[in-house]
Amino acid sequence: MEFSILYAIQNLRTDFLDTVIVKLTELVGSYGEIWLIAAAVMLTNRKTRRCAYTMLLSYLLVFGIGQFALKDLVARVRPCNIDTAVALLVERPTSYSFPSTHAAWAFAAATSVLLYHKKAGIVVLVLAGFGLRERIRKRLAQM
Repeated sequence: MEFSILYAIQNLRTDFLDTVIVKLTELVGSYGEIWLIAAAVMLTNRKTRRCAYTMLLSYLLVFGIGQFALKDLVARVRPCNIDTAVALLVERPTSYSFPSTHAAWAFAAATSVLLYHKKAGIVVLVLAGFGLRERIRKRLAQM
């Protein structure tokens, strides 16, 4: 069932959206560098410094727990590595697919902002959700 859904989504691809998503992925970075840059900028302001430290701590926790512990423990093979005939928008990933550290970094950063700055946190949570949706769409478009 999973593959029938993924193959159906493949038909929704457009050149424009594929280009946009690839560019956004390059901007955000493979390891969520955008959140490190945001935290670095926030460190320069006294009002956002505690939030920045929380973001950096959450980034390290996600990296350590998600990337190095849970991915190998769960060992979920990426669908694009099961059906290798599918054309990808990006280089074929070799790591396991679950958990998504991209999503974890985004929501950890958004939660950090929400803890210290409610209104901005809500905006960042919405952006994190949108980013997660687009990453899923991009990965599904690879199918």
